[in-house]
Amino acid sequence: MKNLNLISLFILSLFLGVASANAQEEWYGGIYKYGQKYPGYIIKLNGDTIQGHIEYLSRTELQNKCVFYSDPNNKKSKVVYKGEDLKGYYVADKFYKAMNYSGGLLAAPIRFLWKIEGGRIAQYKWFDQAENFALMHKLPSESQVDFEKRQYPSKLIIQKGDEKPFEHSSLGLNFSKKMSELVSDYPELSQKVANKEEGYGLLKMLDIITEYNKWYAEKNK
Repeated sequence: MKNLNLISLFILSLFLGVASANAQEEWYGGIYKYGQKYPGYIIKLNGDTIQGHIEYLSRTELQNKCVFYSDPNNKKSKVVYKGEDLKGYYVADKFYKAMNYSGGLLAAPIRFLWKIEGGRIAQYKWFDQAENFALMHKLPSESQVDFEKRQYPSKLIIQKGDEKPFEHSSLGLNFSKKMSELVSDYPELSQKVANKEEGYGLLKMLDIITEYNKWYAEKNK
């Protein structure tokens, strides 16, 4: 049974790695440059949205802080916000939401996570910095895309509304029970998952989330 669980988690990781490849590729191509300021906005804790410019940083730095300028030509207008200071921010075609997650720690501080798919059940990307980051070098036959993937291994994070976020891999064990509970406010879908109907199993996780989000959006028009 233990081996079967490990195999299920491995298959799920491979599947979601492919499914989220397009989102990861948005980091590459040279469109945005580290250290440059781009138009964006911040969302304060009271819900107010403030337009300005935000400095584009590395994957891990953008998770830890938002460097905001009300005037990109005036260094004195610079304000550095932490996760606990904002609801979120937008820069360089990426939206970051503040939430209690920081890579799997039990007592998670608030960090900014990059939203890659919206909806009532939304998907986010979390980047870690490789343990040997400082010693890493781009291999002669390695593309910049593959090199940066090695530098910043990622995790897919799921969050329903403002509930506690969790790593997608945690659904691998007892998937039908956990997923049916996640979509329990949509009884028909929840029952299909709980009954392990064809097309509603582990490898259809993203399809199930899409079906749920469509239902939720229609219900709340």
